[in-house]
Amino acid sequence: MDFCQNQTIRKKRFPKTTVVQDGLHKHGLRIDVDVRSETKIIKYVGEYMSKMDFLRLKRLKQ
Repeated sequence: MDFCQNQTIRKKRFPKTTVVQDGLHKHGLRIDVDVRSETKIIKYVGEYMSKMDFLRLKRLKQ
């Protein structure tokens, strides 16, 4: 049973993306492929985290 309500994120059903440095929020998300106009990409509302926490979580999920 999937407990995560955002199945798009959990099942990785979104275009290839990369986390990038952002001057305002420290990190941002860039789309790495062409997409058609008005295509829903991804919606995630979450907490801000430090780069160290991000890298730790990334290692745990590999």
